[in-house]
Amino acid sequence: MIESITLENTNHLFLCSWNGTNCVQIHTKDTLKKEYEGTNLFDDNDWYIPNYDGLYSINDVMNELIKNQDTTSIVSKNNMTIQYIKEKEVA
Repeated sequence: MIESITLENTNHLFLCSWNGTNCVQIHTKDTLKKEYEGTNLFDDNDWYIPNYDGLYSINDVMNELIKNQDTTSIVSKNNMTIQYIKEKEVA
């Protein structure tokens, strides 16, 4: 990513990385979708969350992590890793 993303309002934050630590970004659900909507990131429904049942889409992964306030699970697929950080505090 060449430009920075401004995270406004109350948003849930995710640490996202590609190819290990080659590319590391912090995103909200909206900024991740905006930045990567032209890729296949949102196409698959076979993401696995450790210690959870079933397979998920990337949207469902984020929703489950938020719902459970799960900041410890690291979810990986192919060359991408995503982890829920926290809900951004509003000043």
